[in-house]
Amino acid sequence: MHELERNVQNFIKKHNMFQKDTPIIVGVSGGADSICLATVLKKLGYNIIVAHINHNLRGEESLRDENFVREFSKKNGFVFELLSANVQGIASKEKISLEMAGRKVRYEFFNRLSHNYHTQFIAVAHNKNDNAETVLINIIRGASLNGQKGIRPINNNIFRPLLDVSRIQIEKYLSDLSIDYVNDSTNFEDVYTRNIIRNDVIKTIEKINPNFINTLSDNSNLMCDDNDFIKECVLDKSKTLIKESNNEITLDLSSDEIHIALKRRLVLKCIEMLNSNVIGISSSHIESILSLDTGKKFILGDNLTVTNNYGKLSFVTLDENIEFDYVLHLGNSIKITEINKTFNASFTDVFEKESNAMYIDFDKIKSDVRLRSKKDGDKFKPIGLNGVQSVKKYFINNKIPKYEREKTPIVVCDEDIIGIFPNRINEKYAVSSFTKRILKITEE
Repeated sequence: MHELERNVQNFIKKHNMFQKDTPIIVGVSGGADSICLATVLKKLGYNIIVAHINHNLRGEESLRDENFVREFSKKNGFVFELLSANVQGIASKEKISLEMAGRKVRYEFFNRLSHNYHTQFIAVAHNKNDNAETVLINIIRGASLNGQKGIRPINNNIFRPLLDVSRIQIEKYLSDLSIDYVNDSTNFEDVYTRNIIRNDVIKTIEKINPNFINTLSDNSNLMCDDNDFIKECVLDKSKTLIKESNNEITLDLSSDEIHIALKRRLVLKCIEMLNSNVIGISSSHIESILSLDTGKKFILGDNLTVTNNYGKLSFVTLDENIEFDYVLHLGNSIKITEINKTFNASFTDVFEKESNAMYIDFDKIKSDVRLRSKKDGDKFKPIGLNGVQSVKKYFINNKIPKYEREKTPIVVCDEDIIGIFPNRINEKYAVSSFTKRILKITEE
């Protein structure tokens, strides 16, 4: 057995990657890395299904690669699956980079094949050099420790058996076995960030440290272990510090005893919980969120807003400009779709404090009772308070988070404010000993 094959076999065993009786979808571009991966897995006795994507970005060269992989598969007895994709068109339509569009196409294709062939194993040919390049790119972009850990051997159903093998070792293996492969000409063009890192930055660093790839790989593995430990700590703390409700996450950082490193990880976890994708989130984004003053907000991407509400960070994906106006009808429920809440109104003889109900002196009502969103300039006279108060000031004084203000119904009669649902009522409409009919508004 060749030394590289033995290394890969040990790596697969160490990470408990594959089962011999289950097929493996292997992404094969035709380059040295993927040809090596397919060859080694075959020699180790695995059932291979080759998946090739023609991205149609390099004209005749793309077609050359497709034909090469088809012949390679035929020669080795592999099932050959092909996808011809208009990556340029997808990138333009979705307004993303060619790299992101290509990645999207690849993994959608791999997952479709995984479903068709009833296998949970998808193997790709990332190696030590790819890992080093990824770590450097993340550092340059301002990644935290989480980004510096590099590529993982296993990520859900994606497996990387060559991650402990360098590109030099791969090329030597193919040379030893006289196995041909093709070169992607764009890999030598300093157009993409990764190419600049690969062709210029790493080669310069290796003049100082010839063993740089191995050094960075070893450090990356250590960071992976450290990161796993920190994630366990974050998970433990998140049980008490993070509250989740629909598309909203609240992170309580009001205590001075929370370490700054833990705060950063908790912020990242909240973003993950709402977005599931933290690609492009840098340490500068995290610091901007943590440095927010009370009442200030930070917009992350197109739909995520983070607001500091007196030490509690509110992560919201809903549109903050929520507007609604509904008439209440006695005995009937109304659903306010904008805030996904249902209310009903009925008469009652019992007046008691409830967290989801408001009681009103119905004889003071002169027209339809409505539930609407707040408006600029809203004012009312809360019971127990001398003088008129703006709704805005009420929210601030009672530390109501901004995203909650947008969804809190204002109960009105004409444009006279009866109260702020559920428990702040205008003195004029409050139930008293003289009240004959009590209107009860309840949130289901």
